[in-house]
Amino acid sequence: MADPPAVALTDLPSLLAWEASPGAWRPWRTMYDAFLWRRARALCAQNPDDACIALALQALPPAKRRRFLRTPQVARLLYRQDGEHPWRGGATFARELLAELGSALPRDRGNTLLPAALTLDIDGDAPFPDEDDGFATLCYRPGECDRVVSKLRDAMMALRRLSPTIAALVTSWISVLALRRQPGKPNALFSSTFSHAVGLVRITNAHLAEADRTSLMDALVHEAIHSLLYGYEESRAPFQTEPAWRVPIRSPWTGATLALPSYLQACLVWYGLYHLWRLAQRAGFGPAERVAALAGRARTGFHHRPVSQGLADYHAWVAPDCLALLYTIEGRMLNEVWV
Repeated sequence: MADPPAVALTDLPSLLAWEASPGAWRPWRTMYDAFLWRRARALCAQNPDDACIALALQALPPAKRRRFLRTPQVARLLYRQDGEHPWRGGATFARELLAELGSALPRDRGNTLLPAALTLDIDGDAPFPDEDDGFATLCYRPGECDRVVSKLRDAMMALRRLSPTIAALVTSWISVLALRRQPGKPNALFSSTFSHAVGLVRITNAHLAEADRTSLMDALVHEAIHSLLYGYEESRAPFQTEPAWRVPIRSPWTGATLALPSYLQACLVWYGLYHLWRLAQRAGFGPAERVAALAGRARTGFHHRPVSQGLADYHAWVAPDCLALLYTIEGRMLNEVWV
């Protein structure tokens, strides 16, 4: 594989303002794909017993190999880990590869939201990283699932009509979209991404009435931006030092207490969401009051100066290029003209 095209964090202020063409995400996707392929070859080379895995991967058509390596449960075996030597993921990796060769991945079963994009996980039994004794989700019953898939398809098509660039981000960086519900009588829609499972997004309780097209569009873009950022951090460099995960900080957008790494990403997510809904306003897209409220919520958070004031005491934990990026987007938001 040739060296991937250069990507730079300094491009994100314009990219997440949706100012570029849909093809602008291709170098970012290529960067992540190249990282996964380098890691797979390097890890398989550590143990002679794993050499056959690299040979099997090499024999796959490039497009199929990229798709396989992007699969979240496969990619997480390749991420950098403290104390990763010797690599112990070979046997699990080999099982996943055998499943791929047997056409057992979800994408091969035809469960996709759009052609060749957004594989749907509607009946998986693997636990999610955040599920423990205090939290769990369930698969939908068939009739419920059909209605939920229809709602998600409508939201995805709406994003395509509004902006092919936004839709391209979603289809580039969400590999598997898991649809789940909470047991009992849930009362809120929420969505999740996972730092060590890039491309895996779970949307929970999309059967509820509040999970309308606007809410689902917001959720898809929200989690696609997180996936993009997690992919960059895995393949390039983290935005923060390891101790930052123990630093709590309050979000000016939701009031929730976040770990500092989540807060850093949240600044970029809310920046992207603001520009999503400003674009919708200008296009006369969606319920006017609702769209204005979503744009206003994102903008108001920046009025609290989440970088220049919110991060004033935490510079030592934040990578300099990430900090510079966040100052740039805060400056752009504070200069934004609201009409």
